[in-house]
Amino acid sequence: MVRENPSPNQLPASALTFFSEYRLASILSKSRITKKAGVPALRLFQFLFALVFFGCDLSWNLEKERNAGFK
Repeated sequence: MVRENPSPNQLPASALTFFSEYRLASILSKSRITKKAGVPALRLFQFLFALVFFGCDLSWNLEKERNAGFK
């Protein structure tokens, strides 16, 4: 697990580099992973990625910022 402390609304720089380098946005698109409304699928995937690999805590994020970066 990587030990970086990102703000609740932002991924660590290493994660953003990973997403960019491996073109995960285009992989999600080609896999037809989409949503009809609300939060973009990529943003949701990034949030879940941060929960797993950066030790973020969902309940803490929800308590600290009611929308946890989702509008």
